[in-house]
Amino acid sequence: MELICKVQTYDWGSRDPNCHVHNLSCKNDPSKPDENVSNGLLDRPHAEIWVGTHVNGPSVIKDSGKLLSEYIYENPESIGNKTQEEFGVQLPYLLKVLSVSKPLSIQAHPLKSHAKELHAKYPDIYKDPNHKPEMLVTLSKFQMLRGFRPPADIKIYLQSVPELRDVLGADSADFLLSCNSSQEQEALKQAYRSLMTASDEVVSDCLTKILSRVKTADEATRGACVADLLEKLYSHFPGDVGCLSVYFLQDFEMAPGEAAFLPANLIHAYIEGECVELMACSDNVVRGGLTPKLKDVETLCSMLEYEPVDRSTNMDVVQLSDNCTKYIPHGIKDFSMLCFKLKKGDPVSTVASNGGPSVILSLGTAKYSVDSNPPQSLLEGHVVFVRADQTFNIFPDPDKETTTQVFVAQCNF
Repeated sequence: MELICKVQTYDWGSRDPNCHVHNLSCKNDPSKPDENVSNGLLDRPHAEIWVGTHVNGPSVIKDSGKLLSEYIYENPESIGNKTQEEFGVQLPYLLKVLSVSKPLSIQAHPLKSHAKELHAKYPDIYKDPNHKPEMLVTLSKFQMLRGFRPPADIKIYLQSVPELRDVLGADSADFLLSCNSSQEQEALKQAYRSLMTASDEVVSDCLTKILSRVKTADEATRGACVADLLEKLYSHFPGDVGCLSVYFLQDFEMAPGEAAFLPANLIHAYIEGECVELMACSDNVVRGGLTPKLKDVETLCSMLEYEPVDRSTNMDVVQLSDNCTKYIPHGIKDFSMLCFKLKKGDPVSTVASNGGPSVILSLGTAKYSVDSNPPQSLLEGHVVFVRADQTFNIFPDPDKETTTQVFVAQCNF
């Protein structure tokens, strides 16, 4: 069943008419009105395409106009017994395409038990009781902040950026500088909380001083102060305490085709780029900076993991064939992903049911068939829901010379 999917026009989205979200959304729903373009830019930012059943952006079955969520409720066998036993009668994952043109918030997502507590206490803020682990595969160069730097690196920034001391306060700064290895996580937690709860006046003064100093500094000094990234964040969120997170959080620059998994309680912020993202079906976000939205700093700082993060993906990356990679996140059953890179002459790839439903997203032109049915075209922007009791084949279009990327979301059974 082909799906029509929701576009989200958040402020951080791209206004480039050639961005993936705009291009794919036009192909996904050719009946929607053309977006206005002024001076080469879209009038509205195109941030995300949502594929799934979440109430904030539910997908619709193209032929019937029925919500996918309604179809699943009326036909629970379509998602299989395993899915129903684990998650109830619902699609447990949410597939997205993102076009990020300016930074998203400093944020983390709660564990499922914590999400239930937050939803019960603050249902107007945390609107569902589910966790929201997520993974991404990049479609372009992609930059994000992800996890904390090693304390030794943060100590160096405290020395090369002395203005930070005024924000952290002497006690937190000295504790972090003098702590031993057994105290590092507690010292980092105290220092980061001091940063994020500092007054707007103190933060603004600190940023003004750093930016003034690095403006005419030599390259070595600018590098030691992470000046380029600091200036980029400040240009979008002047005076925001999240700008100073560059001295605490790892800066990851990813090439196209790289992947990462973001488990619960891992602090992160997307800076720029495009990706396919897959997550548990939730919209729970605890924010602390780089956003005009509500900041829940106390909750954020109390829930975070303060272990340093390396470049590992926190998931298994399995090369199933020359043209298919499977991404298997650790510790969750909500989702996994197949990524096909199909080129002319590649053999047919058969995807058997793993006990749950599948969702196919095509970024180019290919072919697919379900069970013994005749092949159908899988065009750019096409999204297809495949029932749990069905097997499907994916293969290249023999008339196309270019490589096509096709993503398949499944449960992690």
